[in-house]
Amino acid sequence: MKPEPGKLPTAADLNTGLTTLADRRHAAGLTAIGSTSGPYLGDDHPFDCDHRHRRRRRGPRPTTRIRDDFNSGDGLHVNDAGAKAIADAVDPSPLEL
Repeated sequence: MKPEPGKLPTAADLNTGLTTLADRRHAAGLTAIGSTSGPYLGDDHPFDCDHRHRRRRRGPRPTTRIRDDFNSGDGLHVNDAGAKAIADAVDPSPLEL
C-alpha cells in the first residue's frame, strides 16, 4: 500500500503495513520480531518477540510506562540501558543470519 503523493501515512497505515510484514513472514514459516517504542495499555502487535521486549522495558508489573531506569527522559523512548535490555531479550538462536 503506497500513500498518495503529498499525503503522510497514518498510524493505521503503519499498523496495517507492519501486520502485513509479520503475516508474510509467518506464512513463510519465519519468525517476526518487532518492537514499539513503549508499553501502552491495550496495545497489540503481530510480532512473536514484542511482548518480551515490552516486559523488559516496563518491569515485572503491568504498567503503561517505561521503567524509570530505562526512560530516556521523554517517557516514550528507551535510553542506552533500555536498548541493551531489548537486545538482550532476543534469543538469536532460532534466527537464520
